[in-house]
Amino acid sequence: MDINGLDNCPIATTEFNPISTLPPLVIQQLKVLDASNVELLYTPQENILYQLEVQVNGNGNFNFIKNVGVSSSPDTIPNLDLVNNYYCFRIGSVDPCSNAVVYSNTVCSISVGLEIQDANNALQWSTSNPDNSFRLARQVENENGSTTSNPFVTFNPFVRSYNDSDIFCNTEYCYFLEADYGGGLSISNEVCGIAISTTLPDSVSDLSIRIKEGQALLDWPDNAAVIDNYEITSSGFFLGKTEESAFTDFLNNRGVDNSCYVITTTDDCGNVNSSKEICSIFLQGTIAKNNTVNLFWNNYTGFESGVSTYQIQKFYSDGNLTTSQQVENSFEEVDDNPNEQIINYLVTALPVSSPLEDAVSNIVSLVKPNNIYYPSAFTPDNNGTNDSFNVRGRFLAEYQMQIFNRWGEMIFASNSAENGWDGTLNGQPQQEGTYLFNLEAVDFAGRQIKENGSFVLIRR
Repeated sequence: MDINGLDNCPIATTEFNPISTLPPLVIQQLKVLDASNVELLYTPQENILYQLEVQVNGNGNFNFIKNVGVSSSPDTIPNLDLVNNYYCFRIGSVDPCSNAVVYSNTVCSISVGLEIQDANNALQWSTSNPDNSFRLARQVENENGSTTSNPFVTFNPFVRSYNDSDIFCNTEYCYFLEADYGGGLSISNEVCGIAISTTLPDSVSDLSIRIKEGQALLDWPDNAAVIDNYEITSSGFFLGKTEESAFTDFLNNRGVDNSCYVITTTDDCGNVNSSKEICSIFLQGTIAKNNTVNLFWNNYTGFESGVSTYQIQKFYSDGNLTTSQQVENSFEEVDDNPNEQIINYLVTALPVSSPLEDAVSNIVSLVKPNNIYYPSAFTPDNNGTNDSFNVRGRFLAEYQMQIFNRWGEMIFASNSAENGWDGTLNGQPQQEGTYLFNLEAVDFAGRQIKENGSFVLIRR
């Protein structure tokens, strides 16, 4: 009826489909943004009253926060204490006629904490049990600045902690958790920390020292830890650093034949461990007038397994190996080779068990004495005994002898020890008396020999 009404209103028609029951809303995702904010994702329908509710730490009743509409998602919920609590959210679809409420799935925030421990990143988290497993993601920043994401590690719904010991110190690691709640994904806050370790690296306990051509060559096994550098000192003197398990000490720069070394290992965490002092084999020797050789050296302590035996190697001046024999810790021999004045020796220490090369000593060169000798008198009477005056010796490469009478006149000269003076001058026998000689020679070892003296010519 339009009694007393004007006929100027258009007819309007609005169509709608009535529903018998309210559909439940689904919270699709909850993400912790920071210490006080979470973000909710959901897809509300028009013309339905939705109410957002929250429960703290899974205890007590859900409390009303606000009404939400079609434009509310994504929805940031502020002013939370996500460091000390976790929060569970649900959204109710409200029937204003009957006040009946149909609730969405309940999705809970995950609050993750990280404690940096010695060689361990300890993770703890608080939330309610999800419908299935937790999934942990780890990200590592590489040296070049890129990031590596590790595959998810899964835990059952009752687990609330994880210790990550597969780490390297001074490396930053970031973690976050995911879990499913009734079809809604909950993503935790991200926690990051730089790993530490105070565990000392293994010290160098197995060391080979080889003396060769004025150098000490040091080798030791690779360390299982990640090593930043090795520092080498000798008798407190800093020699250098290396990242390799080898080092060369140039002994000629310091004039040292026998050297003792300490190797200090520094790992990537800055932890430092030093070896004991380990000395090279220092070989020394003596040779007597009768060619008896005695060698002596210090015990080598560089091999962790110890020394099984020592090996003596012997060389003459041509450098070719003459003999090699096993000994314990001392050596003596007589060398009567009439053609070799210089004898070279070195000692090699053989380990009981080691991946390293044998330890080798310095080379010691022993020079046999030239044993210059001459008679105090001679009798040139042609009886076959003591008929000439000779200055003799061994290993003489150059030889020059001169004989002088009492007035200083040179009456004889020879360039061979076998060519002696027969007591004559120009075929004429010389008178009895005292004569002088002067010898200048060079032996096989290159040593200059100067000898002079007097002797008596006796005639019978």
